[in-house]
Amino acid sequence: MSSSSRKRSVNRTVRISLTQVKGQIQAVGGEIRPTELARALGIPLQHSRDVLKTLSTRYCSVVDADSGSSLYRFQLPMQRRVVPGSLGSMLLRLPFVLFGVVLRIGFGFLLAVYGLVFLLMMLGTGGNSDHALRRRIKETFRSGQAWSEMMRFARRLNHFVLGQSIAPTDPQLHLQNIYLFIAQSSGVITCADVITLTGCGYAEAHDFLTWLIAEDEGEMRQTEDGVTLFTFPEFRREGSVDERAFAWCWERSIPSWRQTRVGGQNVDLLRFLGLVLFLSLCFEVTAVVEGQPAGIVRIVFADIPFVLSFAGLFFPLVRKFRETGRATEHGTNILRAEVIRILREQGTPFDLKTDIDAFLEANSEIRRSWLLRPLDAVVASIHGELVVSDSNSQAIISSRLHKEWAWTVRARDQLLAGDSSPGVLVDGHES
Repeated sequence: MSSSSRKRSVNRTVRISLTQVKGQIQAVGGEIRPTELARALGIPLQHSRDVLKTLSTRYCSVVDADSGSSLYRFQLPMQRRVVPGSLGSMLLRLPFVLFGVVLRIGFGFLLAVYGLVFLLMMLGTGGNSDHALRRRIKETFRSGQAWSEMMRFARRLNHFVLGQSIAPTDPQLHLQNIYLFIAQSSGVITCADVITLTGCGYAEAHDFLTWLIAEDEGEMRQTEDGVTLFTFPEFRREGSVDERAFAWCWERSIPSWRQTRVGGQNVDLLRFLGLVLFLSLCFEVTAVVEGQPAGIVRIVFADIPFVLSFAGLFFPLVRKFRETGRATEHGTNILRAEVIRILREQGTPFDLKTDIDAFLEANSEIRRSWLLRPLDAVVASIHGELVVSDSNSQAIISSRLHKEWAWTVRARDQLLAGDSSPGVLVDGHES
């Protein structure tokens, strides 16, 4: 059956029996096979496969492979998937995007109005702790790099106010990175690869790949030793790419934490916003008491700077308080990324003493107790286990991750050599 006729068949099936199918799914507790649906509703097996495949792209669900058959597990009550690239999600995000653009323009305005005042005050005031900063500012002006430094300061300010210190691990937010990996692996990917690319857990990776093979007409294959491969024929090609374009999860998670942290290396940003708030407040008080400045001068030097500087201080503080309650989630993401890095790059167990000591030495702002709090959740999310290392301390291993990483390379090499796709095709997922 051609792709266009298959799509027409899917659309016709959805119109006829979508409500019945959803009712049947709810009646059996959310778990159903295509053969069971076909028998219950009296529809052809291929239509049963097509409609379940369509529903899996619309509603939160995963597909498990079992002896060449597929078992759909839908979340009850059935909830629609939120896909970042969809029209609905873009419309929901549009007000926030516009708000962010306005703030970025506004902070550029603050730098234009108060930037020179801030630099002059930093040069002329401060104790011994400010000598290095004042020396750097002087050298910047001498070298003629004042404009580029101001742009760098503006980017840091925007990220400090509008950024997120908890690196997102939702695979939907890393689609481009995942597609780059699939292209370079000749159309083959496993849950372990998604975990390594995004920093998520096995459940999130499997849910995402279930959706992706339905959206992109991929295939689910099961190897002889039980590893599930997700293959995408459209990405297959001859030859390999020498230069890696994708990024692993640990290569982007920690910098976001540093750049949005209240305090630490962002003290100069806090000083700038505090200075603007103080000066604009002085202008406001003078305008109220004396009646001057007025008109456009008051708007430029008092009203707009006061609102922007207050927002610039308020948003990071609110984010800090919110993330205090999400400390476990943040710790889970950071620890999981570091565990995956050691397992993937070094190929050794993650030692809970030596490896964490090295990590904390490089990231002094993170506390050991805060990092170890979600240890059990991290181990479970990567299907790992705790063992005793050679140094008689506990260590984390994950044979499943290593097995799936190895299968990705093996399958890619087979496809590049012109062989057929490895593993047994799971029904309902043939493109």
